[in-house]
Amino acid sequence: MSAPGERKPRRRDRAKGFLETAYRRLTHKPSRLPSRSRSLPPSPTSETDTQSHEHFNSVDKSSEDPISDQHGTTNLSCSSTQSKAVPPPGRSSNEPQGSDVQDELPDGSASLEQEDSARTLFQAEAGHRLPSFGKTSYAVLKNTLETVVAVTDFFPPVKSAAAGLLVICQAIDAYGDNQEESEKLLQRVAALSTIMSSFPRADDDVLPEVRDRFSGLSRTINQYKESLEAMLEQNPKSKAVRVFLAPQQKAELLKLGQELSFAIELATFESTVENGKRVLCVIKDIKWLKESNMRIEDNIEVTRTIDKSVRKLLRSDLLKKLGDVDGAEFSNPKQGPGCTAGTRLALLAKLLGWVVDASSSHVFWLTGMAGTGKTTVAITLCTQLKQRRLLGASFFCKVKEKGQRDVYLIIPTLARIVAELRPKFGDALEKILETDEDCRHPTKMPIRDQYSKLILQPANVAFSGSNDVILLCVDALDECEDKDGVKDFLEAILPENPSVPLKIFLTSRPESHLKDSFRSSPHHDSFHLQAIEAPIVQADITLFLTTRLKGVKAIYNAYQANWPPPEINTIAQFCGQSFIVAFTAYKYINSTGNCLKRFQQFVQRSSNYKLLGIELLYKQILSEACQGLDADEIDMIHSCLSLLVTASYPLSIHDYAKLLATDTSAIREAFKSLHSVVQIFGEDQDDALISIFHASFVDHLTSDECQGEPYFVKILQSHSATAEACFAVMDSSLHFGISGAATSYRSNVDQPESLKLATELDYACGSWGRHVLGAGVTEPIQGNMRRFLEGEKLLYWFEALSIMRGINDVITYVLDDILRISMQTSMPAELVELLTTAGDFLRNFRTPISHSAPHLYLSALPFFGATGNPSRISFPSFPSVPTIHRRATGGQEVSTFHSSDNAIYSGFSPDETRIVCVTEGNCIQYWNTQTGEPAPVSIEGTPSIPVGEATFSSKGRIVAISGASTRHGDLNIHLWDSETGQPLAKPMDSHAGRVRCLAFSPCGEFLVSGSEDTTVRLWCTQTGDSALPPMQGHTCMVRSVAFSSDTKYIASGSADKTVRVWMALTGAQVLKLEGHVDQVRTVAFSPNGKHVASGSFDRTIRVWDVETGVLTATLGHASNVTSLTFSPNNRYIASGSGDGTVQIWDSEAMEPASNPLRGHGTTIDTVFFSSSGKYLASGSCQMTRVWHALPQATVSGTPAFHTQEITVIKFFPNGRHFASGSRDGTIHVWDTITGQPASDPLGGLGEVRCLAISHDGKYIASRSVNDNAIRVRNIQTGRTVFEPRIPHGNFIHSVTFSPDDRYFATCSNDATVCLWDAKTGEAHLVFEMPTSDRVTSMAFSPDGGCMVSGFHDGRIAVWSLHTTDVPTLKPVFEGWSDEGGSDSIIFLYFSPGSNESFVSGSDNGSIQVWMLSNGSWQPSMLMSRIGNDYDHTCIAFAPNGKFVITRSLDNTVSLWGAKNGVPTCLKTYKDFTGRLSCAAFSPDCEYMVTGSTDATIRLWRVLAHDPTPELLSNSRAQQTSEAHSFLHNVPTGALKLCDDGWIRNSADDLLLWVPYECRSGLYYDPTQVLILGNITTSKVELREAVYHGKDWLKCGELNVVSVGKGRPWPTFSDESADLDPSPAPSS
Repeated sequence: MSAPGERKPRRRDRAKGFLETAYRRLTHKPSRLPSRSRSLPPSPTSETDTQSHEHFNSVDKSSEDPISDQHGTTNLSCSSTQSKAVPPPGRSSNEPQGSDVQDELPDGSASLEQEDSARTLFQAEAGHRLPSFGKTSYAVLKNTLETVVAVTDFFPPVKSAAAGLLVICQAIDAYGDNQEESEKLLQRVAALSTIMSSFPRADDDVLPEVRDRFSGLSRTINQYKESLEAMLEQNPKSKAVRVFLAPQQKAELLKLGQELSFAIELATFESTVENGKRVLCVIKDIKWLKESNMRIEDNIEVTRTIDKSVRKLLRSDLLKKLGDVDGAEFSNPKQGPGCTAGTRLALLAKLLGWVVDASSSHVFWLTGMAGTGKTTVAITLCTQLKQRRLLGASFFCKVKEKGQRDVYLIIPTLARIVAELRPKFGDALEKILETDEDCRHPTKMPIRDQYSKLILQPANVAFSGSNDVILLCVDALDECEDKDGVKDFLEAILPENPSVPLKIFLTSRPESHLKDSFRSSPHHDSFHLQAIEAPIVQADITLFLTTRLKGVKAIYNAYQANWPPPEINTIAQFCGQSFIVAFTAYKYINSTGNCLKRFQQFVQRSSNYKLLGIELLYKQILSEACQGLDADEIDMIHSCLSLLVTASYPLSIHDYAKLLATDTSAIREAFKSLHSVVQIFGEDQDDALISIFHASFVDHLTSDECQGEPYFVKILQSHSATAEACFAVMDSSLHFGISGAATSYRSNVDQPESLKLATELDYACGSWGRHVLGAGVTEPIQGNMRRFLEGEKLLYWFEALSIMRGINDVITYVLDDILRISMQTSMPAELVELLTTAGDFLRNFRTPISHSAPHLYLSALPFFGATGNPSRISFPSFPSVPTIHRRATGGQEVSTFHSSDNAIYSGFSPDETRIVCVTEGNCIQYWNTQTGEPAPVSIEGTPSIPVGEATFSSKGRIVAISGASTRHGDLNIHLWDSETGQPLAKPMDSHAGRVRCLAFSPCGEFLVSGSEDTTVRLWCTQTGDSALPPMQGHTCMVRSVAFSSDTKYIASGSADKTVRVWMALTGAQVLKLEGHVDQVRTVAFSPNGKHVASGSFDRTIRVWDVETGVLTATLGHASNVTSLTFSPNNRYIASGSGDGTVQIWDSEAMEPASNPLRGHGTTIDTVFFSSSGKYLASGSCQMTRVWHALPQATVSGTPAFHTQEITVIKFFPNGRHFASGSRDGTIHVWDTITGQPASDPLGGLGEVRCLAISHDGKYIASRSVNDNAIRVRNIQTGRTVFEPRIPHGNFIHSVTFSPDDRYFATCSNDATVCLWDAKTGEAHLVFEMPTSDRVTSMAFSPDGGCMVSGFHDGRIAVWSLHTTDVPTLKPVFEGWSDEGGSDSIIFLYFSPGSNESFVSGSDNGSIQVWMLSNGSWQPSMLMSRIGNDYDHTCIAFAPNGKFVITRSLDNTVSLWGAKNGVPTCLKTYKDFTGRLSCAAFSPDCEYMVTGSTDATIRLWRVLAHDPTPELLSNSRAQQTSEAHSFLHNVPTGALKLCDDGWIRNSADDLLLWVPYECRSGLYYDPTQVLILGNITTSKVELREAVYHGKDWLKCGELNVVSVGKGRPWPTFSDESADLDPSPAPSS
């Protein structure tokens, strides 16, 4: 009690006094030193302590837990039974403790009694009972700590740790609300106090490693003590201390306790798992502890691994899709060691506390400058979390490792590792990979989708409701190459906390692009290593050096009596706060030679080093390495360092020797003195990899400060030297058969033995391009490249690439290197052409090269050689391979491809190798420019609306789209990333009507749009905001907009028939151009900005002067002008029209520069040049065509083939010829044997819909859609026999000649039949049928006395025909086809030579035979209905009534026959690139001809069925090299052409790969006779192809079949089995 009138001390002051008393003990040194005995006799508890405990119990008795005493020793298994405090030496157990100490403390210090009373108040006034650890045990713990403080002056860190723990434990006891956490901490403190109380006094009894651990722990405890003091100092008012701890401060106190628990664990315990629980055991190095079985069990069940599930997932092929990055996990020894025991305790404890804290952020960013130990901390954290079963996966990035520098591989690799360790996660992930189409190529997905689909979604399934935290660690994120990808990675993981306990730990340097991403997100914790106080870092570095240098025998022996020597502190001071300096210093001292001398010299010089740090240390190491060496030895060191700096990834000693043209001993000698800065794993082995310890070493070698030094590395020269080394290795090592493939029948992965290159060759083949770029493409390197590209080694390089690991990625970056090299301004044109050709070859034949090395020679070379295109590359000759007889399309066409939906907009990729288009169905699709082959992956767009308009930025990366119509409720404009499908800005939503046109500015920063609301708007693409007010002036919808090349002007064309030019900066109207008489559909600026061109529905193109508005030229099409563009060099204008043609104009002469480009058949929606002007592409509906843009001289005349859809086909009566009509307005006559035209085309007709050929084969009658007129022409002369006749009705369904050719008849939809004079065109008879339904078909009897007609409603009518002076028709019979069905009659044909039977066919596929019996026509069913009306559309019937050709919904074509009246599909044809539009059978039914919408005609041999097994057997027995001299001679069913382009036999042998552009025109089916059209056709000759399978290496030899060498293709499975041993199964 206080005396009356005496001011009562504030509770806060008393608590503070208690803390000060405890802290002051740290500096107290008793005058009477204790004896060296290791144990002290127990003494009873002091009176003061007894009173304080009684006081505590009396305060808390009402709330005492009746079983608290039982909890006192729970989970603390300790053999010690000590229950009383140990008094200090020289003090009686009955003497009040603290009295002697009171005398020895400085004046003004509080006595122990005062401290005890303060502590009692501290506890009692808090009103907080002790945790379940137990009151008695807690008192013993405090007494033990007090004793340790009093008696352990012989080792200050223990004294310091005990004093700090005493303060912290009492504070947590007083304030802590979390009983579980408090108990957990007290358990660990109790175990630690037991260890400290028996700490040996003799140095020899304690291992240095243990002393180091306690030193680190002491520093850490003092940090927490200072944090606690600072927190208590912040209490603002002088009331009871506990009352004024805010909730946030209580949380901080709890966090401090958690972190302290972890720090104690890290310093003194090892973690194991027993029976599903985590157990902490005292480290083995604490050998003095009698309670060696001391252990703490965490009552937490850990996740158990289900071996069966894990094995299942490991076997899963789906997980292989996630990539195969080896060595990225923390456990890889190449990552380096973890933290030295006793170092970084506070930081590690903080990180562990963050991991287990459910309320903390889900992302932690540890950042620090180079060499501050981020990776070491990450390794240690992962190790600790693995012991606790909290680690999900880790990925350590490395700039020198290909897989580990790719940011797109991080998340897939993490997902794969977690799936292998966590079965539930693996099951969920496997299901996603199997069912989600977006996950077909996980490593190519947008990173945001990777995180969502590969991590979050399976985690939500696997970890929902779990309290176990799963941590993912990514170290050195700054070492990833793709900075934009890293940004995407952070933007994917940072925005919000996952709904499951998933956390992500990241480390990196504090680079600006990383800091920006973290700065913009509040959802993360972070810590900068530079924030750790310098003394703490110094102490950790000292501990590191002490531990490492003790392992150097010479040094330890010299200083053992006084270990650690003060010299270590000197070196630690030199290292500053950089662990990499400390590590390098250690490696330098411990390198070969006199380590002790180097240690002593280093200490002497360290004062000089201190300012320059690592730079001077590196210089010292390198200087010593070069000291006393000959010039050639120094040169070797320099060469090794140059290769070390420039290598794309770490190479082995063997690789260095081969690339530097020396032996491995020379490499070892060169690196012998550099082991302190260069790491070599397994130095005595030639395959040991060489790498650097830290990136700062490379920075030093290449810095300007090192110029003039013998080890200075000049980047350009080093890359040049490495490039030359790569060329030298390839020149000496590449040869035919370098792949080692044993058979051509199997893929590379299915070969009997695994295929691989020598490691130095693998490096040279994959990396020479990067070194060429790094060297700046100098003239000497250009010479090397020229020799390489023009020689035979180029071909063998392709073969080597075939078997490189990750071939698809290799080809991708090799192609990228080639492109970047060819774009260098210093490159000669000839070398650019060589590079371009090599790149095109690799790109176009990527499949066979990457799949099966032998087929580089057996497939790729034959097709490449068949192109006939001039090339500067000359490959060696391989005579015994297939010969390709190729007929190119001719003209300017390069390729054609079809999209899955209507293409809204298309464009070239910047490198011109791909065409990219946006479809109406919201999809981005890619095609190979030269081959038309679709890219493996198309990207689904973001907005879920049909696309109305779209456009691409100049670099092809950004695509803008708008909705198709207002009824979908989306008038916005959306920006996508065309490579990922991700949105790039907010929707642009200020138009009041549908957007009808879009255009990017040349730089891509702005977008202009035109709308049905008559306005033009300008947008900022970065933000999605409007850049200007609407540009108003048009009075109708805006149909087209364009930017000038300097972004100065915007042009717009409108349905109001005007063109307007606006200032892009202000939006002010500059020009209003009038002259068009119909709506303006398209506008374009010339690249030089002088002219603007406009195309209109008035069929004209008008060119205007931009400055004056004067019309300078007018050009025209035969139909609406729908699109136009200028070539990049201003020389040409290309325009597309509604007539389906593309025209190239000379912009100077303003006249056509070539013939119209035909082939679309429908309106041209877009035309666009490639960036170089080499190609021109045009798009219509679902078709895009690529053309050579270099125009040809204008040539009059008709193309050799049809250019638009084939609409009708008719055979001549002789069966030798047939005629075809097309939408292009021409009729062609073809010879079925030669495939050549039998006469000149008949043109000028308009779209041809009906054809009839006279029986003498001299005349053709046709009907044109344009004027519905009937024309009869002489086939040989092409002249019309009479003026066109306009017949009855408005639609003629059929035209046919009478047997004597005197007449031709027509039938119409007005229910009439007309008979015409074939010579004069006079209409002799117009007979109106007694029904109002349409007449759809008709036929004459062989004698001409009878005519039959079919109707749309399914009726059949037979008429007698009298052709005297006045022809007359009389009805004879009327009946219904197909039992009165209403299906239209589309085919009628009298049996040859018979007037008493005919065949009818309905559009449902049914066929009936009609026989004249007793003067009456009677039907009999030959074939019933085929499927239903929607499955199949009937196209043609055979004259004999036995066959029907149908087209199904999937555009396949089927040949049907009848068996007992039931339709039977005899053959299916899938070789059509367009939709089947018409067909016809030859009179003898041996052949059929088909025509399709792609303007292609095919002649087929009719087969009723595939060959029987007996027929195949006979064919095989007769097979010789001549029997099947061509691919299409091989019997049906023996081979199959697969969707991937491979031709295989029944044994699945790889026989030939066919390029995509050749598949539609390949003569492959034995029934296919001719392919006529503007497509590439190929015939494969096999006469010389006699070396394949295991003999493929002989394909370079001349074919000598005559002497029994070589053999034909194994078209039957047993042949390949006899010839090749069974290959090993693929891994």
